[in-house]
Amino acid sequence: MLLCKMNQQTLENSESVMQETITISISKEVRSALDDVVSKEGISPDKLVNEAIEEYLFFHRLRLLREQMTAKAKKQGILTELALQNSQNMKL
Repeated sequence: MLLCKMNQQTLENSESVMQETITISISKEVRSALDDVVSKEGISPDKLVNEAIEEYLFFHRLRLLREQMTAKAKKQGILTELALQNSQNMKL
């Protein structure tokens, strides 16, 4: 079991945001890989896990936004980039 502090980024005015602690279970293999990375990178497990979650959440929101915008574009008759490429390939 890994206990980590979920650090939220500090505000622009340098005021710290409250931290919350969660407990997660990870496999021995993941823990070993985590230990290797934090040792090589010289960062804490808390920081690495927090950054990994932040990155995941960023790309998750990006995928959702892309799906929403693609659906909206289709309703307006705007083709996606892939559809445009496919239609151009069919003309060749």
